[in-house]
Amino acid sequence: MKPARIKWGLLGGGPGSLIGIVHRIAADMGDDYRLVGGVFSANHAVGIEFARNLELDPRRAYANVDALIAGESALPPEDRMRLVTIATPNYLHYEEAAKLVNAGFHVFCEKPVTTEAAQAENLARLVQAKGVIFAVAHRRKK
Repeated sequence: MKPARIKWGLLGGGPGSLIGIVHRIAADMGDDYRLVGGVFSANHAVGIEFARNLELDPRRAYANVDALIAGESALPPEDRMRLVTIATPNYLHYEEAAKLVNAGFHVFCEKPVTTEAAQAENLARLVQAKGVIFAVAHRRKK
């Protein structure tokens, strides 16, 4: 029997986003992940409509990362997102990642992970302290 799909959230990646659709396709390819919500747009109304178009519960289309953390934390543990992908503009990565890691979410972050080395070092310490999985999307050059 195959294990249940991992409940997954997405920051960014809403209407018109090239990288968002790439993440959604990749997550569906192995049938291991199920998108359940996220922050799909800086405009909350647009994010809600986007969630509806994807046949997601519009209550899980959050206005911002803080609302996502609060909303998901209010759910029973078995219903919460376990993993959140960060596909927002680069300057937002550190703040969003730190908040998610602090709240105990596993994170998959688009590159670059941060815009400053000190932020990356701080985030690495936080990830280690919280014991979550943190991955960055990048390809090693040969």
